[in-house]
Amino acid sequence: MYAPDLDQDDFAGIDLRGKIAVLFNGAPARFDIDRRAFYSSHREKMRALVERGAVGAVIVDTEDEEKSEPWAHEVRNWNWPGMRLRDTDGGAIDTFPQLAVVARVGAARAGALLDVGDHSAAALFRDTREGKLRGFDLPGTLSLSAHNRIEPAQSRNVVARLPGADAALGREHVVFTAHLDHLGIGAPVGGDAIYNGALDNALGVAVMLESAQQLAQSATPPRRSLLFVALTGEEKNLLGAEWFAQRPTVPRESLVANINVDMPVMLVPTRDVIPIGVEHSSLQPLLQQAAADIGVELSPDPLPQESIFIRSDQYAFIRTGVPAVFLLGGLKGGEGADRQLKDFCATTITSPATMRRSRSSMRTRRGWRGSMRASVSVSPMRRSGLDGMRGIFWRAVWRGR
Repeated sequence: MYAPDLDQDDFAGIDLRGKIAVLFNGAPARFDIDRRAFYSSHREKMRALVERGAVGAVIVDTEDEEKSEPWAHEVRNWNWPGMRLRDTDGGAIDTFPQLAVVARVGAARAGALLDVGDHSAAALFRDTREGKLRGFDLPGTLSLSAHNRIEPAQSRNVVARLPGADAALGREHVVFTAHLDHLGIGAPVGGDAIYNGALDNALGVAVMLESAQQLAQSATPPRRSLLFVALTGEEKNLLGAEWFAQRPTVPRESLVANINVDMPVMLVPTRDVIPIGVEHSSLQPLLQQAAADIGVELSPDPLPQESIFIRSDQYAFIRTGVPAVFLLGGLKGGEGADRQLKDFCATTITSPATMRRSRSSMRTRRGWRGSMRASVSVSPMRRSGLDGMRGIFWRAVWRGR
């Protein structure tokens, strides 16, 4: 990566022209959370490679990464096709055709690529962990090939607008978002091929819709106009959000803020909400006051190494200059909440699992033409987190009036 603002240049002394780049995921732990996420983005990594003349890339997973995201999960993801947005001229958006092939290698086979001369995969993994990794020329040649089949597909965002009450401020729009897609139907696990997505992200959509209903029925309507957007293609690299942020249904300059809810993993009652990306946002004072108004704490990102900041729809708005924040369910006050979140991310989020607890149930069923409908019922003991997140929506709008 090339991060001059953080004194990091992995390309120093290396000529990439006409070569295949071998790289690791992530960014140095010394980076602050948001910039660590930004420079971890594959988009930014690929852009840096193309700018330096690379013609291909091989991404190597480390042992540490595979503890939280097992290689078997990565392999299973290959059952789903990749997707890109197509511009009005027919060309792909945010792609790098200069890279003829981009491949991936698991930690178990990394030695076949990296055990050369004085270098070894184990030593490079250690250097990465300790922030000591430096770029070098890897001797030898590598032959890569790929076969692609390109097919057109269509999907839609769903947008609703609540007009603002103020004649002037009503021209501005606060955008609430939650993605409507999950993974669909894939490789069966234990005989189940339906990847449900009750928490990722049917519950997030439910929070947004309930917030919309409360705001629409409020005796004190917001002065600014509000947009409620159920976004498609989040699981395919924020496609619906990227399209809407660039081509909104209202004048783009009228978008003044975005509040996004994605995968609120609230399996136990908590008393906090985690606002991802708020540290460097002009929304921070409003969010802090909104949380204080309803007695909810704001907690820092518990998994900075996961680069959550760039992995949900608010990031598409940030890329266009719109202040945005991503709300996650909290961890404070709930026994085992931290462990359950890590377990969910490691084992459940990309599986067809339907989770059942004694007082909550999540049910999915196939509907007409293979569509999926999800119903979520949440027990009173778990409503604290839901009410807090919904309250943040409402109070943030009211405070920003």
